[in-house]
Amino acid sequence: MNGGSSILALSNLLKESENQAEKKYKEEESKFTPGLIGDKKKKTTTVEDIVNEHHQNNKKKNKNDIWDDEDIDEVYIEEDPRTEPEYDIIYRQKVTTEDIYLGMSGKTPGFHDCDEMVITIQLPGVKKISDIDLTVYENKIDVRTSTYLLNLPLPKPILENEGNAKWKKDKSELVLSLPLKKEFSF
Repeated sequence: MNGGSSILALSNLLKESENQAEKKYKEEESKFTPGLIGDKKKKTTTVEDIVNEHHQNNKKKNKNDIWDDEDIDEVYIEEDPRTEPEYDIIYRQKVTTEDIYLGMSGKTPGFHDCDEMVITIQLPGVKKISDIDLTVYENKIDVRTSTYLLNLPLPKPILENEGNAKWKKDKSELVLSLPLKKEFSF
């Protein structure tokens, strides 16, 4: 009997500690509310408070910044009044008789098998090629005259140093032949 009473005493002891642990857990759980989430310093309640806080956060200097916001003069860039000229983009393939009749190279009529991009830009009123400022990049071209401005992103990357430009004086057309950059050449 002595062993049985020991077991009952141990069981009662464990029940008490279990009840105490559960009571303690419920007390701690009730302490946490959604109001405890976030910054305890200041609670923004109005739109003005939110805007002011946003401006203060943006004024904090980043250690990588080389100047403050006050150091920068706000200059408004006006839109360029020059008009955008009309242009056409055509893809060109270099094919041989084997490609046409025998299909030996595996080329298809799609633009992904093209070798170059031909861009024809209409510049009416421009008399000389020296009046045109042309800059060619891998992904865009920039054409400027006194009356026209064309900043054209290209649909495919090109080899910027290997193209050529022709001026057709009688039609006032600038024709650019730009070889396409190919990722894989088989």
